[in-house]
Amino acid sequence: MLISFYSSLRVIVILLVISFPLSVFALDIAVKGLFKNGAVMEIDGRQRMLKVGKRSPEGVLLVSSSTKAAEVEIGGQRKTLYLSRQISSRFTVPEKKTVAIPMSQGRSYIAGGRINGQSVEMIVDTGATSVALNSRQAKQLGIRYYEQGKRGKVRTASGLAEAYYLTLESVGVGGIVIHQVPGVVIIGEYPKHILLGMSYLRRVSMREESGILYLEQK
Repeated sequence: MLISFYSSLRVIVILLVISFPLSVFALDIAVKGLFKNGAVMEIDGRQRMLKVGKRSPEGVLLVSSSTKAAEVEIGGQRKTLYLSRQISSRFTVPEKKTVAIPMSQGRSYIAGGRINGQSVEMIVDTGATSVALNSRQAKQLGIRYYEQGKRGKVRTASGLAEAYYLTLESVGVGGIVIHQVPGVVIIGEYPKHILLGMSYLRRVSMREESGILYLEQK
């Protein structure tokens, strides 16, 4: 009887050890921002910025990350997460889309996005009136600015330059896509990087926290 009692007790202890991790890893995780080798996540209501190979205090390991998806490991199980998706007992979509853009080493906010459906990299510039790109970049994106745009001038660091003002079909950062966005194509090599200006930014909500710029769909 004593042996039987201790055997039963051992079984109970083993069952407790097996079931305990399941409650530990019952977490609510929402992806707020995706970029190469890193991700911004909200884990049980706490904002966490993780790099590949790092584990959050809640035990979430970021296995891999790109601008499209992140793979995490939770309690020995792996999940693939997408922007603005949340995992708990089921997948849900937040009412408003949020994109997190970390500050670069050059202290700029560089966002991966799309112009007219084509992938681009843009620097967030609140001093730029419109989304601005140079003529070489416009040609690469198939933008026929010389046919669609209105010819004019724009002031650059080197002085006045010839430019074409037009309306871009769409500009997107993460899942936040804005249609019919005023833009300007500047003839020459300026700007070196595409500028994500106020013609897009004024149509989203912005906030900056601890070196991360958050864009939220209005």
